[in-house]
Amino acid sequence: MEKAYYNIRQFNKIIWIIVCLILFNLTSCGLDTFYILDPPKNILHKPSYTNIDKIYNYFEFETNENGFDGSFKFTGTDVYYKIYNNHTTMQSEVDRIITLADSETNSSSAIDYLINKDKYSYSKLIYEGNTSGTLVPYKNKSRKVRIRLTDFQNEVENSSRITIDGTFVGIPLRNSSDKLTFNFGRNSIDYEINKIPVDSDEDVKISSSSSESGEWYVAMFAVASGWDTTFAPINSVPLYLGSVTIDSNSEDN
Repeated sequence: MEKAYYNIRQFNKIIWIIVCLILFNLTSCGLDTFYILDPPKNILHKPSYTNIDKIYNYFEFETNENGFDGSFKFTGTDVYYKIYNNHTTMQSEVDRIITLADSETNSSSAIDYLINKDKYSYSKLIYEGNTSGTLVPYKNKSRKVRIRLTDFQNEVENSSRITIDGTFVGIPLRNSSDKLTFNFGRNSIDYEINKIPVDSDEDVKISSSSSESGEWYVAMFAVASGWDTTFAPINSVPLYLGSVTIDSNSEDN
């Protein structure tokens, strides 16, 4: 009996050890791992929709790729945009995202407001021929990105273009299967791809009244992007790049 009792005690001890190991593993596996991506930095030129001289309608900033520790996959930097017909509505939504991004407790909500379909639903800026899926792929060095959405007076240096460290990479396009440009209403060439935004476009927010007839306002944010070890997307807080006015009644923007 004593031996049987001893065996039972040993058996119970083994079971207890197994249970503890299982609980430890479950607890350990259940711990949330948070990855933090530093946002892009150093805005070099931030346009405003109030600019009168359209030659300054370009965005320029520096990516933030230094000091990446490799604990997850950093894919690079994306730019998100939204088209509005009312600049008051645009400014209200921009201010909300900026306030969240600057918050010590709610900064993670900024990207949610920026990209989620039930919030402000900004779209990724694209360009034809980009096969990486990321606007500025990670290269382990910070680079200067310059974006001009529209053509101005048929000047090459002021044409719609994206350059990285001064090298042309492509013409910016709206996130659409039709490869639409931002030259709204520019009728001299390629009218179909220069079409004026409509309410059904996913990258457009139409208010009941426009600020000015024929004027459109585009706000943009830059976001560092990547994937964690479970292949879930992770993003930095958004960096506001500025806004521009595009007049569909004019050939020059």
